Amino acid sequence: MKRTPVHSAALIRKGEWTMSNDHIAENQAGQGRGVTMAAAVELVTDWAVFHKRFEVDPSRVACRLAGEIFPFHVPVIDRLRCLDEARRNTASRILSQKPDVKLDPTAVDAERVRRLPLEEAAALPNLHISLFDLADMVKPGGSLEQLNEEVLLPMEKLWHAEGMRWEKFWPVIFITGSRSATNYHADPHATLPLNLFGRKRFWGLKDPERWLPGHELDQMQQKGIIWPTKPAKITSDDCVTHDNAPGDIVYIPVRTPHWVDAGSFSATLTFALPGLRVERKTMVTSSWGRPAAIAVGEARDVP
Repeated sequence: MKRTPVHSAALIRKGEWTMSNDHIAENQAGQGRGVTMAAAVELVTDWAVFHKRFEVDPSRVACRLAGEIFPFHVPVIDRLRCLDEARRNTASRILSQKPDVKLDPTAVDAERVRRLPLEEAAALPNLHISLFDLADMVKPGGSLEQLNEEVLLPMEKLWHAEGMRWEKFWPVIFITGSRSATNYHADPHATLPLNLFGRKRFWGLKDPERWLPGHELDQMQQKGIIWPTKPAKITSDDCVTHDNAPGDIVYIPVRTPHWVDAGSFSATLTFALPGLRVERKTMVTSSWGRPAAIAVGEARDVP
């Protein structure tokens, strides 16, 4: 059933559509992030173009997805209930993160966030919660049950039918305060952040290989360096950017450096897809929710 998109003005609290000038200035001062010269993230809306990124012209540059690739509408999410379920989960990583040149996984703030009244926790400007197992949130009665039925499961089925393959279909949630940030980093697999509510500004690079060559990333990982530091010489002219509204989704290729600034209390569900590729004849195990549809003859899913 077709749903009405949730990103109407009536459903967005005042101040969530646009980052404040103070917030932008703070980010520019903290990370050297400009806003005037960055290019818009490319929008890809059909499968032929998206498949080309894997089969013909591999790219580490991020793009936004819509149209036949992502034809889904995000249902209204109960924000405070979503936050409460995430913060009460003992597996959640709860940090305090400010805009900076790298992630700081040591800035743990779990005890305070769990102790505060719910609305006060939501108002924490540097709140940063990540949860990598959503089983409790998508189960019947959970805050993401409808999202699972209307977006997660249909997306897995659609992408599988269109020849996309992965080792694991892995949705993760990030909940952030109004002045929080997911600072400069590069993930070891392809990711697709889907904005659920609030506003976030995504930043990528026009030439990722220039700023974080693959061999340098390999060397860092061999030395046990997990979080790279954002090069000081990166300017807005080197960047691509997009202000993510509810329902927007961005494709970030494997090992592509990027960072995200929150413009309000917000949440993103990120699809982490290790081994993402186009492979039209081989089936893979569906690892999320229920088995993916059989798309090729009578082949069965295999490990």
